[in-house]
Amino acid sequence: MGLAKTNMWLTTPADWVCPCCGRPKPDFIKPDTPEEKRSLLLNEHHDHMDQYVANTAKELAKEQEIELPEGAYWFLWHKLAPFVRRFERILICVDCNNADVAAKAVAEMPESFSFTPNEIAYFIKPTLNNKHQIDRHAVLSIVDALKEDFFYRKELADVLIKRVIAGRVWGEMPVGASRQQYGFMKQFGNFPMEAWDYDLFKDMWLTTDDRIIGSLRRKLQKKIDRRAERICERSKKRASQK
Repeated sequence: MGLAKTNMWLTTPADWVCPCCGRPKPDFIKPDTPEEKRSLLLNEHHDHMDQYVANTAKELAKEQEIELPEGAYWFLWHKLAPFVRRFERILICVDCNNADVAAKAVAEMPESFSFTPNEIAYFIKPTLNNKHQIDRHAVLSIVDALKEDFFYRKELADVLIKRVIAGRVWGEMPVGASRQQYGFMKQFGNFPMEAWDYDLFKDMWLTTDDRIIGSLRRKLQKKIDRRAERICERSKKRASQK
């Protein structure tokens, strides 16, 4: 088990709740789950359209005996896949992630389809410290519209992938970190700015202990929360003055 997976339970805040079922961490610990395996109770849910884009491109390139340049794969992952996916990666409990798989079977949807967190919340029946039950009627009530949307996005992805295979890549890999990346690490990290270059920046994120990254993110979240509170206070003050 890798470092990220091992530390996932520890780096997730103690008051974290699953965004799908709304259960806090103590409410989805199974009685037979040992403490050292609690990270298995968390999953990063994502739209499987990402894998569809990558796998389809590799298969087409292999069929046509074409060696795609590194920039093409960067374009597929960072430009094309985000264009056709419905939601970003999000940490959820393993029961909600498993509910996605079960609901896909009920709806007879392909493996490359994924339910969004809000859709999962709509058709699950959460219980404390146990697996979710699936509301089949709720799943079937939304599946027709989702199928139409999915196959539209799939057809669109197929067209764009063929353009990439033909050499039409309208994007370029970044040659340096962005202002936001530098600003984030300067404010919340202890890394010498003068020593940075893009490769060093990438290596730093890949090798830094998850506990440090988690601490940086929590500090940033607190700053965002404080800013939101100030905005809310100013809005209330303006409303009271009217």
